[in-house]
Amino acid sequence: MPRRTQDFRGLTQRRRLRLLQSIQRVPGRRAGEIASECGIPLNTARDHLRALENDGLIRSETVHLSTRGRPPIIFYPA
Repeated sequence: MPRRTQDFRGLTQRRRLRLLQSIQRVPGRRAGEIASECGIPLNTARDHLRALENDGLIRSETVHLSTRGRPPIIFYPA
């Protein structure tokens, strides 16, 4: 079955591809660690990670800790 043109829409930007490769190399890291490795500002990385997740290329998991504040989100390849 041929691929639709939007199947790999998440990989059209070079930064998204770098983020995906980083997650594939070392799964289970936070957005800040991934962004730092790729040399991308954290807020920009979060937007790209959201797009990759919406396209089904990665998945996120919230880690519930017994500390105050927002729980961290870690990323894995899909």
